[in-house]
Amino acid sequence: MLRALLIVTSVIAAGFAHAGESCVGLTDLQKQLQANVSSNPLSWVGCGSLTSVFKRLIAGKRKGGRRLEEDRPFNMAEAQANVEAALRDPEVSRKLERTRSEVQDENLRLAYEAAIFDEEGFYGARDLRIQQLSERLK
Repeated sequence: MLRALLIVTSVIAAGFAHAGESCVGLTDLQKQLQANVSSNPLSWVGCGSLTSVFKRLIAGKRKGGRRLEEDRPFNMAEAQANVEAALRDPEVSRKLERTRSEVQDENLRLAYEAAIFDEEGFYGARDLRIQQLSERLK
């Protein structure tokens, strides 16, 4: 988990180098995540997915590389339907419930939930959580 934390931190640091002062909220979230992962790692949250979430927070959309989903405008109704579908999946529900019980900070919880949705292939739900987190960090 420590290796994953270093990966996430380096991804975030690279994004901050380009973003300047407008990323104060992301910087705070990064510090909270580091502290949380160090003191209470959530083994059910994939590090690759967490990294993907932070990349999207920093850069917006993915550029280049292998594309698993098409680029298209954000559709709130579709994203909410994707959340509801994810909640019907017992494994996803279990992971989300564990996260909600162990992570008190709402920003961290949104980041972890987005990572869980990403890992399980619920990309609309992931994007909704990322959008909610972005709004909170402004």
